[in-house]
Amino acid sequence: MGEQGEIYRSDIPADAVEGVVSPFRKDGHATWFEKRACKLDGEIVGYRQYNQDGSLAMETPMREGRKHGTEYTWEDNGTGPYIMLAEPYENGLVHGTARQWSPSGKLMGTYTMVRGTGFDLWRQVDERGRLYVAEIHSMKEGSPNGFEWWVREDQRSVSHEVHWVEGKRHGIERQWYYAGDIDPDYPEFYINDTVVSKDTYIEKQKIDTYLPEYRVEDDRNERAFPDEILKAMRSA
Repeated sequence: MGEQGEIYRSDIPADAVEGVVSPFRKDGHATWFEKRACKLDGEIVGYRQYNQDGSLAMETPMREGRKHGTEYTWEDNGTGPYIMLAEPYENGLVHGTARQWSPSGKLMGTYTMVRGTGFDLWRQVDERGRLYVAEIHSMKEGSPNGFEWWVREDQRSVSHEVHWVEGKRHGIERQWYYAGDIDPDYPEFYINDTVVSKDTYIEKQKIDTYLPEYRVEDDRNERAFPDEILKAMRSA
C-alpha cells in the first residue's frame, strides 16, 4: 500500500478472532469475497472480506450490530491492492468525512456527512486524466432523500436522475443517451416506490409538497446543482 499504510487504522480490536462466515466464490462475472466475522468475548465487533489471494477487500467495524468506526474498501490497481474508500460510521450512520483515493494512491476527494445526512459524492477520472464528480446521492439519516444524479464529465449535464424521499422513489426518474437525448422509456413517475401515470403524478403533486413539479424543460439533461456540489466540482 506504500504511503497508504499510514491511512489504515483498523477500528476492529487487534485481539478479535476471525471465523469464516462464507467462502470466496465466483459465478460468471459475479464475485463473492470470503467473509469473516471478527469476534471478541462472544460479540461480533467487525467483518472482513478477502480476495481469493487472501488480500483484504473490505473491513467493517461493528458495535451492537451496527457499523461503527471507519469502513475501508480496497481495490486492485494491477500491481496490488490500494485503499479506494475510507468511510466513517457512528451507530450505523456515516458520520464525519469520507475519503476516496485513485489507483495511484492520490486523494481524489472527500465528502462529509452528519449522522447519515448530506451529499454522498463519487469521483472518477476521465479519458484525459481529469478528475470529476460522477455521482451525487442526497442522503438523510442513512437513506436516499432528494435527488440522485449521475453526472457527465462536463459537470453540467447528467445521464440519470431520480428523486427519493426517505429511501423510496418518490418523484420523477429520467435517463439520457450519451448524445443528450432522453431515453424514450422515460420519464417515469413514482409515488412511494410505485410507478404511476403522468396524469396521476401531476394531480398528486398538487397536494404533495415532496413531489417535484413535472416540467417539460427538465427533460433536457442540464442541471443547476446545489452550491455545496458546485464547490466540490470546482475542487475536483
